[in-house]
Amino acid sequence: MCDLNRKSKKQKQGGWKIVAVDEKGDYYSPSMGCKYPKKGKVPVVKVQNKIDLDFNSDILESPETHKSEMVGRTAIFLRKKDAVSRVPYSDCFLHGYRPAVKKAIISDDIMLGSYGRHRIAAGRHIEFLE
Repeated sequence: MCDLNRKSKKQKQGGWKIVAVDEKGDYYSPSMGCKYPKKGKVPVVKVQNKIDLDFNSDILESPETHKSEMVGRTAIFLRKKDAVSRVPYSDCFLHGYRPAVKKAIISDDIMLGSYGRHRIAAGRHIEFLE
C-alpha cells in the first residue's frame, strides 16, 4: 500500500511503473483496472476492477487500504530494481494481460512516500517513455 507523506518540490519525477499490458499494447493499473493514458491525466477510479488477482478487492472501501492522497494519482518506483522486485507472477493476472515495468515521468502535484520499504513518488499526470 502506498503511503504518501510529503509534497515534492519537483515539477516532474522519473521512475518505473508496474502495469498490466493487454493484447493491443495498452497499459492498465493491475490493482484498480483503469486504463492509463500513454501521456495524460491519471483517471480517478470509482470502481475497482483489478487485473492482478493478488491485490485486495476492497482498496476503495477499506480504511486500511484506501488512501485519500492517492485519489487521482498514480505511483512510480524511484528505483527500477524496486519495481522489478514487486512485479507479480503472470499467473496472477487475468487472461489477456501480462505484467510489465515501464519507464515513466509523473507530474502535477507530486507527493513522495513509500510502498513497503521502497521509495515512491505519485502524481496526477503520467507520461510513459518506453
